[in-house]
Amino acid sequence: MKSYEAGMKSEWMHHRLRLNVDAFREDFTDFQATVLTPVPAGNGTTILTSAIGNAGGLVSQGFEGNVAYKPIPDLTLSGSVSFTDAHFTDYVASTKANYTNTRLTNAPVWSANAFIDYQHDLTPHLGVQAHLDYAYRGTTWTVTGQPDYSKVPAYSLVNLRVSLLPLNKRLQVGLYVRNMFNQYFSTGYQLYGTAGYLHYTSPDARRTIGGFINFSY
Repeated sequence: MKSYEAGMKSEWMHHRLRLNVDAFREDFTDFQATVLTPVPAGNGTTILTSAIGNAGGLVSQGFEGNVAYKPIPDLTLSGSVSFTDAHFTDYVASTKANYTNTRLTNAPVWSANAFIDYQHDLTPHLGVQAHLDYAYRGTTWTVTGQPDYSKVPAYSLVNLRVSLLPLNKRLQVGLYVRNMFNQYFSTGYQLYGTAGYLHYTSPDARRTIGGFINFSY
């Protein structure tokens, strides 16, 4: 793999604002990729199973940036964004499977995050913390070659966490909400021939509300 990267890391406004940006390119030779390969399943039928394949060439290039800003000492606003073009430049797996110019699996073109963090001392022995985050993940494909059935549409998630810190801030008691807006998403689909489709999902694809207790000693 040959890797090239150029960027800038900087701080502004008396260290209240941090801004980092960079552009990158990675050229891979003989990249190992997971592909679906037919194997005998009995009675003259076949089933598709995962196997490791060798891609002659893969390029991953793009840019990314992140920013953090403290308008007041107790509040931090931050976020990041990335653009990635990751595709095979040379991948002829067989006479019937040419994956050249198709995207790398599970590699979204766009992804982004945003965070709000607040921490305040209510008394010398009691504090409060709050964290809100937003995450965006662009469209991906989970099977090499970008077959339509393996497409995972873009989705966004929002999470919230609020806590109190009593006992000289040694104890943390809080509540959290994951996937606040109950955004359902799939982590992938896979075709297994006559056996049908396999659908992957995650507990994070449903809203979850809970509590937690941490103790420092």
